[in-house]
Amino acid sequence: MRKLVVSIVPLGSLKHSVNMQGLEKWPSKLFTIRHGASVNHLPDAAGNNWEYTKVQLNNIVRHDEQSDITLALINAKLEGNYYIRTLSRNIAVISLYEMADIVLSANLTIENFILRNTYELATIYEADGHSLDNAYTWPHDDIRGCLYDMNANKYDIIFSMHRPSLCGNCRSKIQSMQVRSGFLPAIDAELRLIKKTLYFRINEWIKSHPLYALAIAAASATSINLIASVIFESVKRFIPWIS
Repeated sequence: MRKLVVSIVPLGSLKHSVNMQGLEKWPSKLFTIRHGASVNHLPDAAGNNWEYTKVQLNNIVRHDEQSDITLALINAKLEGNYYIRTLSRNIAVISLYEMADIVLSANLTIENFILRNTYELATIYEADGHSLDNAYTWPHDDIRGCLYDMNANKYDIIFSMHRPSLCGNCRSKIQSMQVRSGFLPAIDAELRLIKKTLYFRINEWIKSHPLYALAIAAASATSINLIASVIFESVKRFIPWIS
């Protein structure tokens, strides 16, 4: 199965550190991420509320001819206060404005935010005839933990950031289109890899199961104490004066 090539193009100062090398190494059967040419200095926003308009962004972002999808990354307000907008059939822009703080406060990562939206766009591009022109017809208002939750309230993004999925309706829509064999199984498997780090998963499990966590802690402490006692007694045989 041929992989799509997604070129990520940073626009101006992102303010937050983004692990581009980690994104480029993401193990996907569906797409490959490459670091495209950056735009280091942005003009002032043309919108009345200091937002970057679609017309202005179209004049800033050029399609990377070595890629299928050019995905611009910006830390500024977009027209309509969306966090993701398509500019043409193969160009889209993701904004970290407000979203980075929302994601980080929920113990999620900016890289996973980028990956989640890359899967959203790549699936549309694959299913809709290699075009993003109809991207706005895909989202649904209901929040289902699905890639295509509208997230009109930006905070709702957190419900589709930890192991996101495709809801039944969106899965049926994709199945009604001409997609490559193995596409849906691959996306299901890869979306499960988008998750919180191990530390925060353990922390949430402890909060959800305090009694189990207490029992495990007590058992661990007892086991460590017994092991330490056995080791100490063994050492005394060889070094009598230690006692």
